Amino acid sequence: MDQVVWFNLSFFIRTLKLVRVLDLSQIHLGCEIELLVQLRYLAVQGMMKTIPSSIVNLSNLETFVLHFSGWVVLPDNIWNLKKLRHLEMKGNYPVGFCLPNDNLDNYAELCNLDTFSTAILSWENWEKILRKFPNIRELKGKLLEYGVSAGESNKVLVLYHLSRLESLNVYSYEERYAMQYQIEFFPLNLRKLTLSGFKLPWCKISAIGCLPNLEVLKLLKGAFEGEVWNMEEAGQFLKVRFLKLASFRLVRWTASE
Repeated sequence: MDQVVWFNLSFFIRTLKLVRVLDLSQIHLGCEIELLVQLRYLAVQGMMKTIPSSIVNLSNLETFVLHFSGWVVLPDNIWNLKKLRHLEMKGNYPVGFCLPNDNLDNYAELCNLDTFSTAILSWENWEKILRKFPNIRELKGKLLEYGVSAGESNKVLVLYHLSRLESLNVYSYEERYAMQYQIEFFPLNLRKLTLSGFKLPWCKISAIGCLPNLEVLKLLKGAFEGEVWNMEEAGQFLKVRFLKLASFRLVRWTASE
């Protein structure tokens, strides 16, 4: 097991202000980091509930990796990191970044963001937030249902506006509500798709089957619900070369020749 190292970074950071790549994945984040304004890559260990707003002083930052087990709140000014390309959290389950929700219309898009893992989103604002990442290529996210009444139905997952998205892993966190979801317009560029917790009826899977570039499909616990999956439509799943089904009560699975 890796050990987390504690030491005073002040002298090191004040001496190497021009460093561009800094991997402190076994060292806790210190406030001195904000002095390294030339940083392009930053990996740190963190035991925190929030990322300090001073991170936006790293205006050249392209990659931020946080090693932590839990949910961490990103600062309201995270939208000012215009060069950010990769935002990732690594750690034991559950992990994720909670995004600021206030005054979203007043902030510009993160047009350079390419990969994001893991985004913690609510059904109330997930679409507005994802519109801030118009060019994202890889996305992993958890959808929360706080503020949603038990039994509420007709929640629609619409992702067509993420036209460059190639890899999507999304999990509906509150399965206990057993809500009836709809899937609408997945991006046609999708090559990898992982779903869990949505409890969709199998008749809705045609929205996935018609994706022309889909190669890897993982349907995990609670992604779909029901004992019968009929694959009777021709021209479905034409490029899928890897399929994983986990924790289903599937009794009959039929397919056309």
